[in-house]
Amino acid sequence: MRELVVNEVRHPEELDMLQAASIKILRLKDIVNELTERKMLIQAATGNDLITLMQIGKEQTEQEAI
Repeated sequence: MRELVVNEVRHPEELDMLQAASIKILRLKDIVNELTERKMLIQAATGNDLITLMQIGKEQTEQEAI
């Protein structure tokens, strides 16, 4: 199964179309929350892409809590 990680979605109806095409939709905030709850340490990352994604997700989660 193919997967797609999304953060902000401008047109949510597009996600339904992707799911209908057997693409699993993963929310970035859910991934970041799971990583933080498990207190997982990142052993390696290519460049800083993963760290950047985690920071974006964390900031979004914090904004939603306000």
